[in-house]
Amino acid sequence: SRWVLLGFLGTNFDFKGVFYIMAKTKSGASAPKSGRVFNIVQYENNPITGVSLNFSEDNILSCVAHKSISRYAYICHDSDHYSEIDCEELFEKYQVTKTINDVKPRHWHIVLEVPNKCPVSLVAKWLNVPENQVEVPNDRGKTPIHTKGMNRVFLECVGYLTHSDIRQQALDKHTYDESLVKSNFDWKTEVESATIIRTKYGKELTEK
Repeated sequence: SRWVLLGFLGTNFDFKGVFYIMAKTKSGASAPKSGRVFNIVQYENNPITGVSLNFSEDNILSCVAHKSISRYAYICHDSDHYSEIDCEELFEKYQVTKTINDVKPRHWHIVLEVPNKCPVSLVAKWLNVPENQVEVPNDRGKTPIHTKGMNRVFLECVGYLTHSDIRQQALDKHTYDESLVKSNFDWKTEVESATIIRTKYGKELTEK
């Protein structure tokens, strides 16, 4: 798997132009159409044109109000810097020049869990974002089937939100205060417990 820039015309945004996000994909692999854990990254404004994408915390609050959402956690990132890879791909694909000193536009990271399999299209509708924005994260290369695997994937996605884990720190990412994470469960305790188990049994962090 590798980090790539996904480019597409946002069907929900008419003429608003090409939108991109950083997403982890597998070459040639088709994206799952449904799942129980969802990971979403959405900008408020188009990073290329600056045009509004009509997305704010209100979209998230409307989504998590659905009874189908069992657990959720989200955060706004407004202090992320571009990496060298980001800069190279932005210039190559869009002829946009950025440096590692530039701050990325304000965007949201949202992690959702539902008790039963749910279509990606429905989650996208709840958030009012294109389906391309809704990722079904996998468990060590496989789509989680058992509850244990899904819980692990969910908590690893939540643990990423603050950039405080050792892998994100090694990449020199900005660390966000834990108080900025909004959720409907004790995310910090559960993530810390999962980290202890992962360390004890030598399990790797899900790549981000």
